[in-house]
Amino acid sequence: MRPPGAYTNARLAALARVLGDHLTSRARLDLLVFLGRYWGGWHDRRAIDPLGTCSGAAIYEALDGLVDEGVIQTVQNGRVTYYRLTTDYRVRASVIELSGLRRTDRRLLFRRCIDRNTSASGEAYATRRSALSDPPPPETGTG
Repeated sequence: MRPPGAYTNARLAALARVLGDHLTSRARLDLLVFLGRYWGGWHDRRAIDPLGTCSGAAIYEALDGLVDEGVIQTVQNGRVTYYRLTTDYRVRASVIELSGLRRTDRRLLFRRCIDRNTSASGEAYATRRSALSDPPPPETGTG
């Protein structure tokens, strides 16, 4: 009998190998989970905007970064740009599987990817912690 979690750990390691370079922020994680759930359709920015706990600016930055990396495809229709998940089978299947993970497993995968990315680039532990923590509250202008 297989111990509990053995398959999950192996799958998380495989997902980290495929998606590790793309999971660099919480906004990217939220965006990929959304696109993994609704992988068949085209979405404009208005549909993507209210994702998770991240600000709209963070989501747009993540969206632009994933487009540049080829994880998300775009099509222009007049003045509106539509987005969808790539047709690359390996990445698409991994993102769809990511969206089906439990929240705790997604968090573990995200931490593994952040650890791998920060150790590969030699960044400090503080950078890793800031990426994992909740975003700071927006500043309010005084005066």
